[in-house]
Amino acid sequence: MLDEDRMLRWGAAGRHEYEGELLVDFVADGTSKLTVCVHTTHDVNVEVELEQTLAEIKSTLEQEAAGPPGEPKA
Repeated sequence: MLDEDRMLRWGAAGRHEYEGELLVDFVADGTSKLTVCVHTTHDVNVEVELEQTLAEIKSTLEQEAAGPPGEPKA
């Protein structure tokens, strides 16, 4: 994580060669704008893949926030 630029870069060489970065821009009203850039040499629909990944992350976070089944909420 590059704190001064608020940027996270990643990548993988080899068979699944790709790279990307997350850029965080803070807005004056206390909100943030997140930009995701993904670069690949493969013929894939990056937007569809990203939407699926974000949906899986959202689902995982919602399940974790709900806690184990049958456990009372605080």
